[in-house]
Amino acid sequence: MTALSYRRDARIAQFALARIPKSWDGKKCVLQLKAANFNWRQMEWWAFYFELLCQRNLGAEFTMPGD
Repeated sequence: MTALSYRRDARIAQFALARIPKSWDGKKCVLQLKAANFNWRQMEWWAFYFELLCQRNLGAEFTMPGD
């Protein structure tokens, strides 16, 4: 990759990650995970919620690695 493509990726990530809220209500987050059928019963709900947000906000631009 070239420096230009890294800059492009960094710019895309910067704007996409800015859409992720900085304050989370645990109950609302778990309910969103449940609606998405995405590891909502896990104790580490916060990590899975962040993963879900990244998939939703970055998935169109970046390839997400496996589980």
